[in-house]
Amino acid sequence: MKCGRCGYCLGGYMAETCPARYVIGFESGAAKGRMLAARAMIQGRVEYSPQLVERIYTCFLCGACKTKCEDAARIDTLEIIKATRAEVFDAGKNIPSEVEKLGTAVEARHNIFASVPERRTAWIGPEIRVDEKAELLYFPGCVTSYKFSEIAQSTAGILNKARVSFSTLGASEWCCGNPLLSTGQYQLAREMARHNVEEIKRRGVKQVLVSCPGCYKTFKQDYPRLLGLSELTFQVIHSSQLFHRLSSEGKIAFGEMSKEVLTYHDPCELGRLSGIYEQPRVLIQQIPATRLVEMDRNRETAWCCGGGGAVKMTYPNQASKVALVRLREAESSGATAIISSCPTCKWNLTDNLKLAGSKLRVIDLSELVHSSLK
Repeated sequence: MKCGRCGYCLGGYMAETCPARYVIGFESGAAKGRMLAARAMIQGRVEYSPQLVERIYTCFLCGACKTKCEDAARIDTLEIIKATRAEVFDAGKNIPSEVEKLGTAVEARHNIFASVPERRTAWIGPEIRVDEKAELLYFPGCVTSYKFSEIAQSTAGILNKARVSFSTLGASEWCCGNPLLSTGQYQLAREMARHNVEEIKRRGVKQVLVSCPGCYKTFKQDYPRLLGLSELTFQVIHSSQLFHRLSSEGKIAFGEMSKEVLTYHDPCELGRLSGIYEQPRVLIQQIPATRLVEMDRNRETAWCCGGGGAVKMTYPNQASKVALVRLREAESSGATAIISSCPTCKWNLTDNLKLAGSKLRVIDLSELVHSSLK
């Protein structure tokens, strides 16, 4: 109701802010239009038509509009957009098929890929040391565990090198619930949250390490609200924060590498939505012979990779169009590789390299740090 339709969330015709509006081309794809849709839904003035539902589910939840609105009406646009998705999902009208598949997969197998739970720890090879009594628990997340095991292996390798003991939940690790919250499936997300918190508490863990910004934001910001808690009984830390701390304490050191120009892509949920910008950049700059260059849009103005808001799963063509913009920006910076701290960013950017005709490499920060250790 507070939205005055000022248009700050649009960003202007010469400097797009909203990736969904860029793809769709109409205001109904941006926060300004979505607030009008939400108002109409509350007042019962619209039907949940396929066209309306598509507009509601094509938001990347990147937070660019929320950042812009801090200078205007200070509306939490993301929570409103997720709430409209919850309204649609609960009504059961014209729900995208991929959204339903996502919920079914998580409910049945506790991960977004409907893979067997035992495969979650397939990344743990004989060279990786795991201490089930450790006070630090590593929670890789669905995409890391099932799609990019090299991120988990690199993270474990860094911890082993720094002599930091860690445990895992093994097959008892369930989806953090972020994709469910993104698609309006709040009740199932609450079940995931309750299970994970109870498992972690049962093991007496003091700190939970995550590779995924979605997991990080969900644990820190959403779990207390979902479960009615004032705060969690354990600390949550993202891998970029821990690696930065280990480097500052002298527990890891970097060796000489071949010269390379790198650019850093800020994941939306780690940067804009969690305020972590500098630790990854400091780490990259500490590696000998590497040079960090910035894309034109970085930190809080960074362009989304296109993988957020479950759009990659529901509308992959739109996710590709957004990724192509980011890849062009990275190439314009003069970099030979994109470094990020998010498995979903690596997923969507990597998937679109061929389409972009790009020779860039997409590397997770954990991989870069691990390969650079003395």
